[in-house]
Amino acid sequence: MTAHAVRLESAGASVTVVSTDRAVTDWTARYFDPWWKAAEVPSDSVCAGAVVTAAVDTSQYDDVAFKVTQAPHTSAEYARAQLLVARDASAGTVRAASPKQALAYRSEPGVGRLDVFGCHTEDVATATARLAREVMRGQLLRAGWAVLHASAVVGEGGCTVLTLEGC
Repeated sequence: MTAHAVRLESAGASVTVVSTDRAVTDWTARYFDPWWKAAEVPSDSVCAGAVVTAAVDTSQYDDVAFKVTQAPHTSAEYARAQLLVARDASAGTVRAASPKQALAYRSEPGVGRLDVFGCHTEDVATATARLAREVMRGQLLRAGWAVLHASAVVGEGGCTVLTLEGC
C-alpha cells in the first residue's frame, strides 16, 4: 500500500502525519492549512522529527487494546470517552485504548513517534489531527510561544468583543 504524508510547520515546529489512508492525511491538511503550513511530502522522506502515523486497521486496534487491558492500566477521560492507559517503562512505550471510539494509541516518546489505530476512517482522522495539533502545541510552548484561543461576538451596532485565552 502507498503511504501518504502531510507535514505541518509553524515557527520552527513541525510534525508529519503518515497514513496509507488518503482520507486521513487529506483531513489533516484541510484542518490545519488555514493556521499552519500543511503540505504533502513524500512519505519515504519522513525519517526524523515528530511523526504521527495513522492506520484504519481493526487487527492493529485489537492488538493494542488487548495489550492495554492485559497490563496494569489507569483510566482517564479524553475526548469525551474513557481512555485506558498502560505504561511499559522498560520499553519506553505508552499504550492507550478508547473502547467506545474503537481507537488505540501507541507512543514511543524517546523516538518522537505516536501511532493511532482504529476501526473507522473518520474517527482515526479526527484523533490523528487532534494529536498532531497537541504535538505542535507542545513544541511551540517549549520554544517560548504563547498559544492563544480566541473568540469574538459582533453586536448589532458593529461593536465587537474579542476574548483571548492564553496558556
